Amino acid sequence: MLFVTVGQTLPFDRLVRMVDDAMGSGLLGGHEVFAQIGDAEYTPRHLIYERFLDPIACEERFASASAVIGHAGVGTVMKALHNDKVLIAVPRRPNLGECVDNHQVKTARVFSRLRHILAADDIEELGEAVRSLQTFVPKPREPRVDALCDRLSSFLQVCDADRAAPASQVRAFR
Repeated sequence: MLFVTVGQTLPFDRLVRMVDDAMGSGLLGGHEVFAQIGDAEYTPRHLIYERFLDPIACEERFASASAVIGHAGVGTVMKALHNDKVLIAVPRRPNLGECVDNHQVKTARVFSRLRHILAADDIEELGEAVRSLQTFVPKPREPRVDALCDRLSSFLQVCDADRAAPASQVRAFR
């Protein structure tokens, strides 16, 4: 099962439409797909989906997935790495109004180049990434990457706990 997640904060219609179109045209190779689509304006025609999942349901979907398709936010990338899940990251693009800067494109590029994740920017690349799931072996993380993942995961959990970490907690992670 592939788990698609757009995260909890911003809609990501391009990703939802891309996966839905790929599912409808057979580019996902018969994989079962479940999507968490948030406040997307686009309504999927071929996907089983829910707009929002509570944290426990989200964790269960994430844990049971054979791979995750999501945006290239640092939290999603770190969660996939920390949980040994293959991530197909589709970066949000500022020129399409999906985010404010190019950080997701850079994140996807770097982690993909390091062979920790797969990246896709359009439906053809998504189909190619899904086909490569059978042979893709993520490069093992180096100890310093593990330490960074652990540190970022801890920080994100603090932020997620009350959606806005106090400045004192943010400074503690520097």
